[in-house]
Amino acid sequence: MNAPTQNILVLTLAVAIDVFLPDLPNSIHPVAWTGRAVRSLKRLAPARPSPALLYGAVSVLGGVGVSPVVAESKRCLCRELEAPGIGANSPAANYSLAKVGRAANMRTANMRRGVAVRDCTSFGLPGHIRIPIRRREEGEKLVGALREEWSGGR
Repeated sequence: MNAPTQNILVLTLAVAIDVFLPDLPNSIHPVAWTGRAVRSLKRLAPARPSPALLYGAVSVLGGVGVSPVVAESKRCLCRELEAPGIGANSPAANYSLAKVGRAANMRTANMRRGVAVRDCTSFGLPGHIRIPIRRREEGEKLVGALREEWSGGR
């Protein structure tokens, strides 16, 4: 099997899993675990410079740190979503949440455009979508699709 065929099969499987299987409950969801770990580590962070430097280095090496590129992409995404009135908050994770009203409709419409967002109803946030942080080019496509759907659906 060649690489493009394998990639298409993997992508098809990933979309099928996302469409047909419900999200895990927060108690066992890996993203929720990561958020709790980051929150706990922030509380433990020392205030003095030398220990704080060591703590930061260990956090980054442990995979908990968020790169400046991701942080900037997140700030840009949140700024861009404010303009059409969607708005997005910025939790301490690699995604943003936006209150859009009809989250399931927004998710379906954006999937047709090739833009993945997640309906957060199963997380206890009806009417919200989870927007992944992406590279700038992908983020612009995502914002364009969200703006188009938001203006058309209102």
